[in-house]
Amino acid sequence: MLTHALGLSCVLAAAVFATAMTRRWQDIGLLAITFALAALWLRPAPGPTGCLMVAVAVSRLVRPAWRSIGVAGAGLLAGVWAAWLHREGWPLAPALVMSAVIPGLSAWFSVRRTSFAPLRVTEEALFAVCAVGLLVAAGPVVTTGWGSANALTVPTGVPASGQTPTWLYVVGVGAMTLGGAHSLWRRR
Repeated sequence: MLTHALGLSCVLAAAVFATAMTRRWQDIGLLAITFALAALWLRPAPGPTGCLMVAVAVSRLVRPAWRSIGVAGAGLLAGVWAAWLHREGWPLAPALVMSAVIPGLSAWFSVRRTSFAPLRVTEEALFAVCAVGLLVAAGPVVTTGWGSANALTVPTGVPASGQTPTWLYVVGVGAMTLGGAHSLWRRR
């Protein structure tokens, strides 16, 4: 499940971060270069990818004028998504095309239509990406801890089918955290 959460969060974050695109040629070059570098050298791992999502989202929330960080983050996460798709069995060329199209469309629409990504929607999306990034980064550690605790508390000879699945706890805690953080963010 964490593997799929990683892939889905990469495409979500890349699409959200790509809305920082401007008509400057430097932004287009930065998006292309970071995409190529990430697709070639980065490997999809939940911890570093989640931390990257959080860092870019927080920087965009705190300093909205730093649009280049959002563009670079979109390229990096789209490249990680391409690597993830390739690892999941996609041929490399379709994985690269698919992972470039979604943030590319997001950047295209945000440049062409000012109503595509208004400030309030963008802030909420950045906040959601930040929360999802934290969950993705913490997911492997949390599930490993729960697995260890479960192995220590389950008596021998008891079938494991009656246990509550780990993903249920992750989703429940994640939903509560997102809801509480969102209500705090809206009160500011």
